[in-house]
Amino acid sequence: DLYMEKARFSINFDETKTFTKKGTDEIVFLIAPNPGEDLMPLVKIVSGGEQSRLILALKAIFSRVEPVGTMIFDEIDTGVSGRVSAAIGKKMHSIGHNKQVIAITHSPQVAAAGDQRYLVAKQVKDGSTFTQIGPLSKEETITAIAQMMAGQDVTDAAKKNAADLIKSIVNFYLFRFSRKFCQKNKIAPNALEGAYAFGANSHDADVLSDLINRGIKTATTSIYISADDLPVVGMYSIVLDGNNQPVCVIKNETVEIMPFKNVSEKHAYLEGEGDRSYESWRKVHEAFFTWECKEELGKKFTEDTEVVCETFTKVC
Repeated sequence: DLYMEKARFSINFDETKTFTKKGTDEIVFLIAPNPGEDLMPLVKIVSGGEQSRLILALKAIFSRVEPVGTMIFDEIDTGVSGRVSAAIGKKMHSIGHNKQVIAITHSPQVAAAGDQRYLVAKQVKDGSTFTQIGPLSKEETITAIAQMMAGQDVTDAAKKNAADLIKSIVNFYLFRFSRKFCQKNKIAPNALEGAYAFGANSHDADVLSDLINRGIKTATTSIYISADDLPVVGMYSIVLDGNNQPVCVIKNETVEIMPFKNVSEKHAYLEGEGDRSYESWRKVHEAFFTWECKEELGKKFTEDTEVVCETFTKVC
C-alpha cells in the first residue's frame, strides 16, 4: 500500500572480528527496489522517496510493539509523488489507530489525511522571528490545503479541489472501516444502512459520538419525514464524529413513531444527554426541532409533531 509491492528487503547480520562499541554484530539493511535487481545496501542505492516509505513501513511495524504513545514524522513525505503522498497519509492514519501521530508536512495529500490539523507559521517582529501554531477549522483547513496545492492565490476552484481531496480521504476511511467491521463480524455489506453524525454541528457530533462510544447514549429522536427514511430494525450504522471519522457501529433495536408529547421519560433518559432529566431533554429537543422544522422542513413544530424514537446498541 506504499507502492513498493515488488520490492525485496532483507537484513544482513555479520560478526565482526573485533569487539566494537556496537558489539560484535554488523547489521546492514539490503534492498532491491525493482524486480530483477540484486539486493544492495540500502544506504548506497535508495532514493529519497524510497527511504521515506521504508522508514514509514518500519515505523508502522514497530508501532504495534513500541511502548511510546506518540510518534512524530517530520516531512517523511519528502521526495515522493502526489499518489505516494496519499498512500503515506493513509498509512500514518492507520498507525494512529494505536498511537498518537504528529506529522509535519508540506504535502496536501498528507494534510488531508489527518483528523486534526494545525497551521505552523513564522512571523518576524522587531527583528526577531517567532513561530506560531494554531488549530484550523473546517473552512480554514480547506483554505490551507488549497494554498498548499495552488499557492497564495487561492481560487474557488482550488478550494473545491481541496474539499474534494478531503472528501476522498474520508470516503476511503469509511470504506476501510466498514469492510473491516463486516469481515470481522461476518456481516454482509448490505446490512450497513450507512454512516452519519449525530447533532446539528461538528461539536454536537463529537459530544454525542463519545456518549455512544462509551455506552451512555443508547437512543435518539428525530423528526418523522416519511416511511422511506425510517431506520430498519436489525440493521447497522456507522457513527461519525465531528470530522466525519468513524467512531463505532450501532445496531438498531427498536423504532417507534409517536407525537413529540408522548415521548417517555425512559426514552429521554436513554438518550444520555445533559443531566438525563426529562425536563432538560424536552427543553433541548423542543428548541432544536422548532429550528429544524422551520429552517429545514418548512413547517411548524408542535407538541403533536410526529417523531421517530430509536433505540440501539453499540456493537464495536
